[in-house]
Amino acid sequence: MKQHIKWFVTALAVTRRLAIANSVRAQPWQTPPPAGSYTTTVLSDFANFSLSAQYASWAPFPAGNATITSGATPGSFEVASLGYGSGAKDIPTLNASGAMYAQLTFTVNDSGFGPSDTTTLGNINPQFDINSDGAFVAYTGAGPGYAAGHTYTFTVPLNPAAAAAIGETAPGTVNTSIIYGFNLENAGYSGSGVYDVTYKSFVLLTPVPEPTTLSFFAIGAAGVVIARRRSKIS
Repeated sequence: MKQHIKWFVTALAVTRRLAIANSVRAQPWQTPPPAGSYTTTVLSDFANFSLSAQYASWAPFPAGNATITSGATPGSFEVASLGYGSGAKDIPTLNASGAMYAQLTFTVNDSGFGPSDTTTLGNINPQFDINSDGAFVAYTGAGPGYAAGHTYTFTVPLNPAAAAAIGETAPGTVNTSIIYGFNLENAGYSGSGVYDVTYKSFVLLTPVPEPTTLSFFAIGAAGVVIARRRSKIS
């Protein structure tokens, strides 16, 4: 629970700054990862999903005002609320060493202007944090807004090298060998009604070495074996 409190205090401290940035930043995290093969580590498929802790408007009534639902179908965790809200999820410690990117996919059912308005960009600010090795790295979703009836995928770098490969700036380095939780958040909001978001999936992507790279490794290993054998003979 201590990690939740630390995260919440920090999140509140940056919320005002995020609200200002929301009007000037381009929509973030829309660049796909570099071409290639990746293995996928699932942090959550959001089936039968529940938060370990909830804050602000996402907290249980009467402290909060959110309607939160989840079903057995993957991608069915839905949050409808007004204003700032967030929640933390604890997971068994996960070792995803080598992962370079995380992808969060969500659908906006209502951006604050009604579910039938699929063109107005509601000023909702979805974001998330990844908790690893006693710290967390925050990925803000500040941008021009998100429209109802659309599904978005954030592709975020987990370290500076991964960020450079897609022309982004990493807000920190995630220790992918010790991941123990994540946080979901809506840090800004404007509109005439509630926002409504359904979370679909949250995964980590680890590059798979190309066959040519594996061949070089194999040749190098074979060379080492041959050299050792020759040294023994001589």
